[in-house]
Amino acid sequence: MIFKKPPFVKILLAEDDEDDRDFFELALISIYPNADLTTVSNGEELFRFVNTAESGEIDIIFLDINMPRKNGQECLIEIRTEKKFAHVPVIMLSTSSNPKDIEDSFLLGANMYITKSYLLSHLSILKNILELHNQGKLLKPDRNKFVFEPLVNL
Repeated sequence: MIFKKPPFVKILLAEDDEDDRDFFELALISIYPNADLTTVSNGEELFRFVNTAESGEIDIIFLDINMPRKNGQECLIEIRTEKKFAHVPVIMLSTSSNPKDIEDSFLLGANMYITKSYLLSHLSILKNILELHNQGKLLKPDRNKFVFEPLVNL
């Protein structure tokens, strides 16, 4: 049996918690070795990075809502006003399951909303998101599937 190597994907993670960044990186390496991950710790660093030539083409942005200096929703507004990011899926990460945070993220143009407890406890969620990306299914979020909730048997 021949296994196809998964497509290369360039991911940008904006997350202020160092442990969460490290965990995300370890999880990504174990489930999707053909990924290039860049991490930043706040919204200002995110925009410094994306405005450099070395940022290149970004395939997916994972964006923590609660960051210092510029929070995730402020970043999302800026991302969605930039033409070069129109095709880039943005996955919001938060410890909050507050309906207002979820609704605001949807209305501001995020493609998916995941509570960190799900992401950190179910590595298969990250794999599912990458598979959805490879199938082109992250770009137009369905409001009913906007909040990613894991299946019971993950």
